[in-house]
Amino acid sequence: MAGAALGFICIALLIVIPVALLIAAAVLMGGVAIANKCLPPRSRYDDYDDYDDYGDDWDEERPRRSRKRIAKTAIPAPPLGRALVIAIVNGIINFVVNKVFEVAMLGAGANNLPIFIAILAINLAIGFLINAGIRTAMLPTTFPRACLVVLFEILIYIAITIVIVVPIALIAGIAGAGLR
Repeated sequence: MAGAALGFICIALLIVIPVALLIAAAVLMGGVAIANKCLPPRSRYDDYDDYDDYGDDWDEERPRRSRKRIAKTAIPAPPLGRALVIAIVNGIINFVVNKVFEVAMLGAGANNLPIFIAILAINLAIGFLINAGIRTAMLPTTFPRACLVVLFEILIYIAITIVIVVPIALIAGIAGAGLR
C-alpha cells in the first residue's frame, strides 16, 4: 500500500504539476493578450522612468527628455519562462493563503453554512487581489491592468471548464447510468 502512495506522489510530481504549471503559464499569456486587446497602446504617461524629483512647483522649468516607447502594448507579453515563474510564485503563495483559510474554516466549523460561505467569499476576494498583486510585481504593469489580466484568466479557466470538464462529466454520467 505504501508503494502505491509513493507511486502516486511520483506521478503527481513528475507529470501533473509540470502540466498544470504549463497550463497556468499559457492562461497567463492568454490573459495578457486579451487584456492588451481591450487596452489602448502604451501612452507617454506609462513610462515609469519619466518620474522626476522636481516637486510640486509648476513654475520651474523642466528639461525636455526624449520619450522612448518600450513596447507597443499596454502590458508586455511575458515569455514562457517568465510566465512559468509567475505561475510557480502564484501557486506557492495561493497554497499558503488557502491553507490559512482552511484552518479558519475548520475553526469556524464547516457545519455552519453562512460562516463557511463568508470565509469562501473572503478567500476568493483576497485570492483575486493577491493574484493581481503578483502580476503587478512580476510584470511591468499597473495594479488595475493586472486586475484585468486576472479577470481574463478567470474567464479562460471558466471556458476551459465548460469546454472540457462538463462534456467529460456528462459522458461519465451517461456511461455510469448505462451500467446500472
